[in-house]
Amino acid sequence: MKVSIIIPVYNEQNTIRAIVEKVIALPLEKEVIVVNDCSDDNTESVLRGLSHPDLKIIHGGVNRGKGRAIREGFKLVKGDIVLIQDADFEYDPGDIPKLVASLTVGDADIVYGSRFMERNNLIPLKQLIANRYFTILTNLLHGSNFTDVCTCYKVFRSDIIASIELQSDGFEICHEITAKLVGRYRFKDVPVSFKPRTRAEGKKVSWTDIFPSTYAIIKFAWQSWVRGGASGA
Repeated sequence: MKVSIIIPVYNEQNTIRAIVEKVIALPLEKEVIVVNDCSDDNTESVLRGLSHPDLKIIHGGVNRGKGRAIREGFKLVKGDIVLIQDADFEYDPGDIPKLVASLTVGDADIVYGSRFMERNNLIPLKQLIANRYFTILTNLLHGSNFTDVCTCYKVFRSDIIASIELQSDGFEICHEITAKLVGRYRFKDVPVSFKPRTRAEGKKVSWTDIFPSTYAIIKFAWQSWVRGGASGA
């Protein structure tokens, strides 16, 4: 079973080579799709120095956001399973085989890698509060029981992710994906390791993202309700 691993990247010159090499080394049949979202540091140069039969690299001409990079990656998927990997080392690629195995067991259609199920993860208080808030809000609106809706690690069968039309360009894509799939498929949360980094180390998300993310959660939940009401009419 082939796994398509999408890596959206923006200004990660210090980590992208190591991430790609670690992902390529995983004992899986795979393709690795790196989407460079018009980085303005040395990321593009680093990527042009990488070559492997399992590796595809796309360079965007305009910076459009993580969501657009993920969407562009989805268009190239040829594997049976799709997952998203960040371009830094907050999430350990060593968890990927476990996530894929959890999906192939057959008791879920979609697997989310949860940072909050692993007791050894030390998550900064502000980040913990924000992520708990987003998760609780999502669960309230959808009647779901997620433990980490903002996780990078979202693992799907490729036919499932191809069945929905995505429109988000920014970080809100994680909320759009969840809203358009929850209630239609079986989800399972699996614990993953997490090593947070600071903004000085390249962290892109900030506290101001709480506002567009809250709006996105409510908007996509509303759209989901409208679709559900229309289909049941």
